[in-house]
Amino acid sequence: MKRLAGFFLVAVMGLSLAACETSEKIYDVISDPDIQVGADEVQPTKVSLQAYAAADVNKNFQGEPSPVVVRVLALSSDHRVFSYDYFSLTDSMEKTLGSTLKADLGETMIKPDTYQVLGPYELPEGTRKIAVIAEYLDLEKAVWRTSVNVRDVGDNDQFLLLLLDEEVRLVKQEG
Repeated sequence: MKRLAGFFLVAVMGLSLAACETSEKIYDVISDPDIQVGADEVQPTKVSLQAYAAADVNKNFQGEPSPVVVRVLALSSDHRVFSYDYFSLTDSMEKTLGSTLKADLGETMIKPDTYQVLGPYELPEGTRKIAVIAEYLDLEKAVWRTSVNVRDVGDNDQFLLLLLDEEVRLVKQEG
């Protein structure tokens, strides 16, 4: 009987200590919501884009460079982005992209010959592609859309977003 009582006493003390540790972690997270919970490899991927617009980007009818509006998208697949025209995508994005659209990460205007950091964006679960749609003045000649593969968990990716004269490029920065 003494053994059983001793066992229960040790078990209760162990549970009390574990509860204290758990309570402390819960308090830490509540007091500072930015504290990471879980291992790095199970955290949502974060993506930043280092955007640069060339000095001769998006020339108007007088041959002068003009700003470009870019929209960044988190997608499960990019097939619809490359299947539809610019206005179908931008005028009714949710309807056009359907379930492939995981998140519209935002829209930004970038002026010629400037550098801007976009993000970091936390990717939603199921994201497999990051796409960029650029609003060039001459959509007929311009390459106005691009995409890259990403993982939705465990990464912290940096991309170079280049807005050239009539082309948008998205390149993963290694290292």
